[in-house]
Amino acid sequence: MEGLIDAQIDAEDVVPAFSRIYWNGRLESLFEDEPDLAEDLRGGAFQRWVDEFRELDRRLVSTGSDRLIAAREEARSARLSTRGSETELLQKEARKVRRHLPVRVLLSRIPVLLSELKPCLMMSPLSVSHFLAPDHTFDLVVFDEASQVPPQDAINCIYRGAQVIVAGDSKQLPPTPFFQIAELDELRPDEEEQSTQEDMESVLDACEALLPSHGLRWHYRPFRFQWG
Repeated sequence: MEGLIDAQIDAEDVVPAFSRIYWNGRLESLFEDEPDLAEDLRGGAFQRWVDEFRELDRRLVSTGSDRLIAAREEARSARLSTRGSETELLQKEARKVRRHLPVRVLLSRIPVLLSELKPCLMMSPLSVSHFLAPDHTFDLVVFDEASQVPPQDAINCIYRGAQVIVAGDSKQLPPTPFFQIAELDELRPDEEEQSTQEDMESVLDACEALLPSHGLRWHYRPFRFQWG
């Protein structure tokens, strides 16, 4: 304590200074008990460990997609093209030159095979309703650029998922009420402002009150998402 007074440490810096002195003392005590450790940490070995960890971490991230695909391929079951099977139906459609089944009908008839061949589907909310049967479900539904998606357009996707991640930037422009302009012409002046505000809400705004929010540290601009 006398040392802190002699050094004229400000009151708000007393606790950090004491903590630094305390842990430096503990570290010196550890070095006395483990001379080899002291040599490694005080020399270049520690920096080499840091550099090696960084390289292994970068390699782990860069190979993540390959490892995920490999794990999915190993879990995929072998399917035979037997009469009346989903595989036989898909192959039959692929051989056709004309009069194909509508995509919605085809996908509804191969629900198991679809998940096997395409475990991840990238679709707009409108495409989900247009091409997938009402009972088609997902383990996880992810909304990207959620600030551009009105809540009413997202409901058909949310109910299909066991979990949902809503990702977006609230500072971006809200959904454009282009198709609601005609409806606004029929409203009274005192109703127009209220309707415009409601039309501007996004699924990101709607989920903010219900789901926990987290920032992404690696994104190139401030970003938040919710999951549930």
